[in-house]
Parts: sequence; C-alpha cells; structure tokens
Amino acid sequence: MGANYQKKFEKDYQALWDKLNSVTAENKLIINKVKDQKILQDKVDDVLVENKILISKVNELTGEIKILKAENAKLHGEVSRLKNQINKDSSNSGKPPSSNGFKKVLQNNRKKSTKKQGGQKGHKGSTLTPVKNPDIIIIHKQEKCDCGHSLEYKDCKFKQEFNIKVVTEVTEHKYYDGVCPECKKIHRQTVPGGLNNPANYGASIKSFIAFLNNQGVVSIDRSSEFLELITKGLVKVSNGTLCNWNNELANKLNPVIESITEKLLNSEVLHTDESPIKVDGKQMYVHNAGSSD
Repeated sequence: MGANYQKKFEKDYQALWDKLNSVTAENKLIINKVKDQKILQDKVDDVLVENKILISKVNELTGEIKILKAENAKLHGEVSRLKNQINKDSSNSGKPPSSNGFKKVLQNNRKKSTKKQGGQKGHKGSTLTPVKNPDIIIIHKQEKCDCGHSLEYKDCKFKQEFNIKVVTEVTEHKYYDGVCPECKKIHRQTVPGGLNNPANYGASIKSFIAFLNNQGVVSIDRSSEFLELITKGLVKVSNGTLCNWNNELANKLNPVIESITEKLLNSEVLHTDESPIKVDGKQMYVHNAGSSD
C-alpha cells in the first residue's frame, strides 16, 4: 500500500512539474510578446509624431506655394502690361511720335523688280573727266631701241591721275610804325581783324573743321585728330576751341536763320519732324521744319 502511494505521488508530482514548466514557458512567450508589442507601440508613437511634423511642414509649404502662385500670377500680369506698353507707339496708339524713342518700325512696301541690278539704259552716269591743263606732266618715252637706233614717235597717248594734296599755308603779316621826318606824326599800321595772337587760326581751317564736324557728322575728338594728322602735327586744336568755332559760325548764321524762320512761319503748309538722338547718354530730340519754298 505504501509503495503504490509513493509511486502515485511521484507520478502526480512529475505531472505537476511538467505542467509548471509548460506554464512557465508559455508565460515567457507571453512576456516576450508583450515586450515586442511595447516596442512596436513605441515605434508607432514615433511614427505618429513624425507624421504630425511632416503634415505641419506640408501645410506650411502648401501655404507658401499658394503665396508664390499669387505672386507669379501678379508678375505675369505686370509683364503682360509692360509688354503691351512697350509695343505701343505713335502708329498703334494715341502716343506722340516723341515717345517712340529709337524704336523704328520699318515697313517694306517695295515690290520686287524685274529689272537687272546696276545702272539702267538711259541712266545718266557720272565719271571722272580728264582736264585740259594738268598740274604735273610726266613724259614716258624711250629714246633708243635695244639695237641702238633712235626711236621715231608718231602719236602720243595719255592717262591722267587725280590726287589731292593738303598743304599747311602760313601767312605772316609784317607791319611797321612809321614816323614822318617833317611833322613827326606816327603812322601805326593795322592788321586784318581776328589776328590777336602771334599765331592764329585762319578762316579756312575754321570753316573746314566746322564742315567736317557738322555736315560730315565727324565727332569733335576725331576732327581734332584729323586736323593734326593732315598738318603733320603743326596745327593742334583743343575740343574747347572747336566748340568755340562752332558757336562763332552759328552766330554768323543768325541773320540767315532769322530769315528762314520768318519764311517758315509765313508758309501756308509746314512740314515738321522729330528725330531722337543720344547726347551724353540721354535721349534728346532734333526738330526739323520745312516748306516747299
């Protein structure tokens, strides 16, 4: 009886022990799962926090994009307005011709011609014509043949070559003060007007430079350089002196200008024009007026 009871006790004890081990193992598994869930929950919480941050940044960027789109639309409207303003001139709006500036609309109304290029038949041309009395004559004449005999010439042909020569001409005016031996009266001689200095610029130089500067549209700097060049450095003129010559010429033309102005004012039809030019980097205008007279 005692032996059987002990065996039964040991068997029950072993069964309980195995069950305890099984429960302990399951408990460990449950604990590990709980730990994993806690880690996952922490990760989920972190992701949720990051998601909130990203949503906030997205909302911020969305607001900035809306602002940029509004500014872009405003700038597009400003660009369109400025383009429309630039494209307007006196030909397509009520703006005056003076507002056109240097923008010039060129419209080619010419039709293609069937004529050949160059001068047409019946066109009166112009060419250089020989003169009767040339300044220099150079004789090209061989005296003897290669065999030693003198050559006989029956006719003469000629070719003329035209050149220009710039000569600086200096005129010296000598004047004396004379005394009458009888009455002792002193006679002082005078020189032409404008000769105030020992060396003076003549009228031909002034008129030539004025023509070059105004009619030839050569700048004052280049006019001065050109004068010094053609006179081989003998005549040097400052820019201020050239401006004074232009003013001097303008003053002499005042009577002519007044006469022209009077005729223009009395004209029945007056043709006017306004052309923009640049002066010292600023836009200025040249006004022209003319009539059929």
